[in-house]
Amino acid sequence: MIVPLLFSIAALFATQGQSSLREDLEQARAFVEAKDGDAAHARVLKIFEDHQDSVELIRHLPAVQDCLVDSLFLKEETARLEREAALERPVIPFSASVLSYKEKSGVFKLRWEGETQLNDFSHDQEEWPIPMDLEGRCRIALDLLQYPEQGQIKIIIEAENGFLYEVECGNDASGINHQVALVSQIDGDKREILQRVDKKLPQPGEPLLLALKSLGSSMQIYAGKSKILSFKAKRAGALQVTFSGVQEGSLGAIEYDGPLDPDQLVARMSTLRERQKQAFRAAVDFQAETPDWVHPFLYRQRTSLEDAKPPGRFPTEAAETAWQDTAEFLRKERRRNRALITISILQNDKPQGLTPAHLAYSSMIAAYEGGYWEYGRNFADDVLQAFPEHAITQEVLMECLARMDEGDLVWEIATNLYKADPRKVHHVLNAVKLLMRLDMVDDVRFFLMEDDSLPQELKTRCEELLAHREGPKKEGIRIMKSRLVEIHTDLDKKPAEELDLWIGREVSRAIGFLPEDTLSSKEKLRLFLFADRWDYEEFCAEILGAAIPSASGLYSPAFDAVVAWYNPRQQEREDSLRREMMIHVGKRIHPEYPLWASIGLSELVADGSILPGKDIEELSSRAKGLLEQLRADGAIPFSVMLCLNGAGYRALEQEQSLDAQAWAMCVWLMVMNDISEVDFLEVLVDNLKSSATWADTTEALVLVLDSTRFLDDSYSAVIRGLNRLSRK
Repeated sequence: MIVPLLFSIAALFATQGQSSLREDLEQARAFVEAKDGDAAHARVLKIFEDHQDSVELIRHLPAVQDCLVDSLFLKEETARLEREAALERPVIPFSASVLSYKEKSGVFKLRWEGETQLNDFSHDQEEWPIPMDLEGRCRIALDLLQYPEQGQIKIIIEAENGFLYEVECGNDASGINHQVALVSQIDGDKREILQRVDKKLPQPGEPLLLALKSLGSSMQIYAGKSKILSFKAKRAGALQVTFSGVQEGSLGAIEYDGPLDPDQLVARMSTLRERQKQAFRAAVDFQAETPDWVHPFLYRQRTSLEDAKPPGRFPTEAAETAWQDTAEFLRKERRRNRALITISILQNDKPQGLTPAHLAYSSMIAAYEGGYWEYGRNFADDVLQAFPEHAITQEVLMECLARMDEGDLVWEIATNLYKADPRKVHHVLNAVKLLMRLDMVDDVRFFLMEDDSLPQELKTRCEELLAHREGPKKEGIRIMKSRLVEIHTDLDKKPAEELDLWIGREVSRAIGFLPEDTLSSKEKLRLFLFADRWDYEEFCAEILGAAIPSASGLYSPAFDAVVAWYNPRQQEREDSLRREMMIHVGKRIHPEYPLWASIGLSELVADGSILPGKDIEELSSRAKGLLEQLRADGAIPFSVMLCLNGAGYRALEQEQSLDAQAWAMCVWLMVMNDISEVDFLEVLVDNLKSSATWADTTEALVLVLDSTRFLDDSYSAVIRGLNRLSRK
């Protein structure tokens, strides 16, 4: 993700000073740890008051903002707990209206209606997966405002007995609206028609309440009050149900009558709380919560390019509306990951009212997130013709050029921008870090040596960044080397040695999942580990321009190392370090190695129930939790996730957690390596190592398969198999 520096030249070149900010921030964090939101919030406000206009506070502002969010969220949590304590029923992880609850039987009657409540369902276009297992006697229904014009709705039921049941409700081949009422039992490639009944349904366009009733050993389908189909389904408990064919705008509400599994509620409540926290964090108005003097320096984490400020002003209200519609189109298309098709639609069916510059900007976003660097460069050039000072487009242009191995053009653009306004040194510093990120360090050294137009002070700052690539310059840092890992740390000897052994084991386990000779022991993975969080944040402020908060650390591609601090919470520390080290492993394979593959590998390594080359016989509680999250989120097709590069992944990650998706994809890769003639992971790695882009690599894989159908079908089959294992 491209993060612009928000600091003035004074902040960039200021000498570190000593103050009580460190103690004040630690005190605020202690209140957060104690779950005392009021005290934490008061302390953060006092920090702003006591350290007004402090350069040190500006350097650490992202960390202070993070603490502010935690304090506000804790205050909101306290209020929520008070509200929930007043309820006379279990708390459920849904925003549905609770029409009734029977304490003795534990049966709920729920209704989701309206956009906010229906967002509980992770629907994709015309598919609506139901976010709970159906157990025992229960009913799930779609209240359709109009029966679809094509007169066809399917209900796909994944049963505990290992079968899929597919119910077709719609037109027969003649086009007359007679109920095909066809239910098929599917076992792998085998399809058996269980029953077919011809009954008339409402005409397309008319309202309909379509319901599925589960009676334990049988299923019934109702259209309104009329039963149109019934079939036996022994041991069909714990069902996953998906309705498909629901036209956009035609769904009025969803109803559910039945019990809710207490264990499932706990797991989903945990996922929901995390989502709520992320949504809360994104919604905080920092300007309203902080004093005016802080506002120019506030750290803003960009979610996605279409959410950032577009270039220029809109000439008319119609132009602004057209841009908003186009941004929503980009969000929807991202879930399909069809970058070239998206660009084609934008260019050929130009949205009415959209200005040429905003059309180029939207096409640039699609190209950039799809990894089509030359297209991205051309569209960025078009935007800058109209708005030459649009910062985000400048960054995208330089990123595309760097990916195309045009480092000299990156340097020329950055230095020209600096010369036009010498206050904006971040153009040059960001260019240095961009080129470092793509392993063009020698190019940077050459540019600095040859360029006589830059002041020595700025050159020195660039050289300091290069020097930090070799390791932190803090006193007391020592280097520990093992076969695959090099650790730079000021941690005490015993915990440092224990951590060294742990990381060595995790990396060795990771290598077991990868093709042979993926990593070379000659180029060790690197970890810069600080004993103290403050020193970690100081280093981040030095190399990244901001003390970006994190549970335990981050992978810095510019410095080719994981930068971390020794979080005393062991689980958080290990989860964070494992994740960042696996990203490091991926980037050693290739700068465009996809994030989903690294994050999925991290989850595989953490999960002892799945081993390379071994049959999956039982799932751990961690794996079951990931499956639960995947069911709650709704699985994104493999072919879509496969094509996501780093920018596209991070943008989609703002809409939902993708960790479970990434894990399931890596399980698929491992399983398919055993049962297919094609070693897909080896194809992906080998193609990337030949210096192909990720877009070229995925296109080559799809070419091997002739289509994406095999990918998506086999991925769905693997997920169904994992679901069956999780219920053992």
